[in-house]
Parts: sequence; structure tokens; C-alpha cells
Amino acid sequence: MGTPHLLDHFIDEYAAGLFKASGFQRSRRRFSVGKAPDNVVFAKFESRAGDPDMLRFYLEYAIVPDAMMAYVSDRSGIKRAPSFDGALYLDRLLVPDEVANEHNKYDAGMWELPLPDGYHRGGEALVRQLTDGGWLDRWRALCDRDYVAQQCRDGLLDRRQSFTIPLSWPLPYLGMFIDDGDPDELDGMLREVEAKYLENPDPPSKAVRWIAWWRQRLAQRMQSS
Repeated sequence: MGTPHLLDHFIDEYAAGLFKASGFQRSRRRFSVGKAPDNVVFAKFESRAGDPDMLRFYLEYAIVPDAMMAYVSDRSGIKRAPSFDGALYLDRLLVPDEVANEHNKYDAGMWELPLPDGYHRGGEALVRQLTDGGWLDRWRALCDRDYVAQQCRDGLLDRRQSFTIPLSWPLPYLGMFIDDGDPDELDGMLREVEAKYLENPDPPSKAVRWIAWWRQRLAQRMQSS
């Protein structure tokens, strides 16, 4: 289940029609199921190690534009963009509290779908979750960038950072928009992040790489405006 080909096949066979009918557009990126205007929804399918009859379904809500998506490493080890863990679902997990509380899991973006009778059972379970389970309706409601951004500003997502970003990256910064946010505000927030990590004598290399990418993109944005 871990190859792009099988992932695409699984998504196309079971979920693509439902997403299209609901107004989502395919983003053409690995592990990305759908894209609503100015908002991104990710899903990742992965077989559990040592348990071929279990499929893990990772669901994410994100308010960052396409330009801020980080790719995972491919099998050759090539990094396509800065990534904290080589796992897209950790890079951009922004799940509003009501969803997290409802599922009450360490990783609120994870549902385990048992597949005792094989591959097709996962597809059937996914369709049930998307329709009867209300995932599509929930995505439509929670893909409102203003709503999630306000949640970040109000500090309602702070307690989720311990498992969304191993470096305890401040979640409010993930909700800012390099492409359409206020440049001065973004610059001030980035300076706070730089102070948090770069003043460390031995800052995490992943944080350094991400900060450099963010600073470069923000500089390009300010030059073009």
C-alpha cells in the first residue's frame, strides 16, 4: 500500500468520485487527496508494519496554500522540499479541537480501518467514512481558513503541537500565509521563530532548513510586492 501507484489506484477506485462530486480538485501531489480553493486537504494511506490486514488512514486539515506544502522523500532519498519528519501528515496537521476531542487519540488525525478480508474492505470502509461517517461534510466545514486561523490566534490549538510537530513548532505560525498574509506581520512572526531556534547553540537542522526556506520565500514575496 505504500507506493504512489497503489495509493493512486486506491484513491481513484474508491474516493475520487466522491471528492469530485463534493467540489474538491485533485492536487496531483503524492498523498494529497483533494484541494479546495485556497485550502488543502491531505490524506495518507499506509500499511501497518507487520500487519498486512490493517490500513492506517491519516486525515489532515491545513490552511496553508499549495506553495507551503512539503514533499516527503521518495524512495531514492531525494528531498523535494523541507520536511520535518519525512512524513507529510506530521508537517501540516491542523485539526480543530472539536475533532481532536471527539476522537480522543494521541494523533487525532488517525483512524484505523481493519481489513480482515483484504484490500477491498479498506475501500468500502473509506467510502462509509466519507459518506455516512461524515468526513466529507466535516472537511467542507473545517476547510475554512479564517475559522482555523482564528483557532490558532485564540490559542485553541496550542496543546496539539506536542504531537503534530516534534520540534514543538508553534502552531500559530503554521496558520500564517506567506503568499497573502501581511508581510510585516509574517516577518515579525518569523523573527520570533528564528529567535526561538537559532539562538540555540546547536539548533535542530530541520528547523534551520525550514526557517531558511520560509525566510527566502518571504523575501521573494516582499520583493515582488
